[in-house]
Amino acid sequence: MARKSTILTKWYQDIWMPTAAAVYLVICLFDFVGMPILTAIHNSHIETLVISKLDEKDTSTYADDITKANQANRQWNPLTLLGGGMFHLAFGAILSGGAVTRGLAKKSEVEGYYSSQTSTPPNPTKDQ
Repeated sequence: MARKSTILTKWYQDIWMPTAAAVYLVICLFDFVGMPILTAIHNSHIETLVISKLDEKDTSTYADDITKANQANRQWNPLTLLGGGMFHLAFGAILSGGAVTRGLAKKSEVEGYYSSQTSTPPNPTKDQ
């Protein structure tokens, strides 16, 4: 049973936590960097299409085309900030909990190393 527990702990620390951090990083990059850039590119493309079509049409369809252009020309709203940012709070709790348990494991590992050292530190006054 102890071996199974150490295998699960090792899997959690070596695979699951770094994967969760990488997934969170990819989601944030997509939501805060990638999609705003893609939205801006898409909006400029739609604007140029509408403007090129406006040159060919009469004024009766002008209002419809401007409405379409305004609908396309919207700013990106990050999806992870919806709901008061609960997504970031949840991922923060998961990642910080993993960091704390990893830190405690490293601390106990270091304490175990130093407690296994049976030699006592030298006394400087004893040698004189």
